[in-house]
Amino acid sequence: MNPDSGEEIIMAIHRDITDQKQAEKRLRESERRHREALEKANLIAIQLDRSGKILFGNTFLCTLTGWEPEKIIGKNWVDFFIPEDIRNTTKKLHGENIIKEKVIEQFENPIMTRKGEIRHISWSNSRTLDEHGKLIGIISLGLDITERKMNRDQGTIFTITFPSDLKRYPVSATG
Repeated sequence: MNPDSGEEIIMAIHRDITDQKQAEKRLRESERRHREALEKANLIAIQLDRSGKILFGNTFLCTLTGWEPEKIIGKNWVDFFIPEDIRNTTKKLHGENIIKEKVIEQFENPIMTRKGEIRHISWSNSRTLDEHGKLIGIISLGLDITERKMNRDQGTIFTITFPSDLKRYPVSATG
């Protein structure tokens, strides 16, 4: 209200947020494309928080291990998938690395399926950081190398896959 005239005064502030809304839309679309790529990859894709809780696990992980997504989300990765004989060592190593805010970029380790079968995985890992550069989790891509490892242990050098019937025929080296 204007104290001199007694008239009511209305003040409005206008700010154009078109650019901000477009940037948010581009970000959502980028995130959708990345998630879709992770879902379609023939690789394990997981996202863990600092404590090792599973935030995301793709379809390939679920198919390989026999678990449904709703059964693994929120579970601790080490407790759920790492074989018992290496579980404590794995937890200790994970904890030490989180404290140091570092991630081992490449390594191999076994995981356990729902049926208790062991699969050998080659991992590529990267850190997830917040806006201040602080470690908030890990994103990992894993390649199932179980057959390759078994073939190597049995003296098989490589495997040929025939696209017509998708059967695998091991090929061994002979003198």
